[in-house]
Amino acid sequence: MYKDRVKFWEILLLLIAMSVLFYSGWFLRQELSVQKIRAVETPVTILTDWVSVDDLKAFLEWDDTDTLNLPEGYCWKYALQLRDRAAGLGKNIEVEIIDSEEYSSFSDITNCNIEQGKWHAIGVAIIGTEIWYIEPQADVCWHVLDLHN
Repeated sequence: MYKDRVKFWEILLLLIAMSVLFYSGWFLRQELSVQKIRAVETPVTILTDWVSVDDLKAFLEWDDTDTLNLPEGYCWKYALQLRDRAAGLGKNIEVEIIDSEEYSSFSDITNCNIEQGKWHAIGVAIIGTEIWYIEPQADVCWHVLDLHN
């Protein structure tokens, strides 16, 4: 019972002290630490399309994304790596996800198959008015569509 009274008086005195400090303006006079945010200029890189098929094939030959040793099912990491490496050279490769049916229609080119009902990440490059698919795990590219036809 005695300990409860002491605790009560300690809390009451603390509240009184805080009230006195608050009403005297002590809290208001304390300097607030405000961190200023500084704008940083970030250069914008405009990626360009490929000049020719030879240009794209030379890049694929130079790039070693296909040699990465990733577990099965990480096709998206290969595609993103290829995209990032091309961007590092100022070139544009998009990442596209296609279904197994569409991918299987190119199996004679890629020498790869994926399980029915699965999805696969590939690269997409634009050369003039043509769309080219890229298999990042095999350094193979093939013509898919001409935008003017």
